Amino acid sequence: MAGILRAVVAVLASYLIGSIPTAYLVGKLIGKIDIREIGSGNVGATNILRTFGVKPGVTVLFIDALKGVIPVLIISTLLWNSSVPFPLTTLKVFCFLGALCGHLWPVFLRFKGGKGVATSAGGLLALHPPAFLVSGAVFFVTVAFTRYISLGSVLAAVTLPVCLLIMHAPAMIIFIGILAAILVIVRHRANISRLLRGDEKKLGEKVSVHER
Repeated sequence: MAGILRAVVAVLASYLIGSIPTAYLVGKLIGKIDIREIGSGNVGATNILRTFGVKPGVTVLFIDALKGVIPVLIISTLLWNSSVPFPLTTLKVFCFLGALCGHLWPVFLRFKGGKGVATSAGGLLALHPPAFLVSGAVFFVTVAFTRYISLGSVLAAVTLPVCLLIMHAPAMIIFIGILAAILVIVRHRANISRLLRGDEKKLGEKVSVHER
């Protein structure tokens, strides 16, 4: 019973970390605006990048990635012991899922969050660095050639479970990889529609603070 309680606390703590609305806070601190009312309305690094520039965008990206790293590497390790009824790797996966759910459905923003790319990348980096490197390479190459961040994100998400399968990752990590990929792709469905229509914004295109 004590082990199950420790696992529950770890996942809840991971969810709260994932729920920290980085882009929303940066928008309020820098521009005194609600980023949900600007550009795409997404609470994520890309919308901050287009609205405020590179430094704020990279800051949000880095912190959102840490929201995936910290639960996997720190929270799970601190709370796992032999009384927990499953291996440490399984608890890491649950903590990753908790953090990702927190980012997608943050309690601090009435459960309306971002698209999960940076937090998924951070969790993947902590769980399986080789797959992270390949998926990250797909993202950067795609963005470099097309300048579509959304396309890079979707293709990286598609690549992730394939990499995990090829690299014979543990079953639980493959499971969370597939689930994370599905969630990221679903959250990008509006971007996919705009890509198909040809009116998706490219990297470097800024938005007005009055645009929505």
